[in-house]
Amino acid sequence: MTDAELAAIVGHEIGHLSTQTGATRQGALSETSGDLATESAADEFAVRLLDRNHLPKTAMRTALQKLLSLSDATESRDGLDARLAKLP
Repeated sequence: MTDAELAAIVGHEIGHLSTQTGATRQGALSETSGDLATESAADEFAVRLLDRNHLPKTAMRTALQKLLSLSDATESRDGLDARLAKLP
C-alpha cells in the first residue's frame, strides 16, 4: 500500500472513533465490521481527511480495492463493492 492508502485506512478508523462516544468507544476496537452506513460514513471521513492533507482522495478507493483483492469471503466482497460504489 502507498502512504496515501495507509492514511486512508487510518483515517477510516479515526472516522469510526470520531462518531462514537463514551461506552460505545470502549468496544469500538473489538468490532470486526459494521453496517454499510457506518462503514461508508467512516470512508467519507477518510476521504475528507485525505483532501484536507492534499493527498489523493482516490486513495480510499484504491486501498479498498487492494483489500477486496485479498478477500475470499463473498460477504466481505459484497460489502466492499457497495462501499466502492460510493467513493470518488
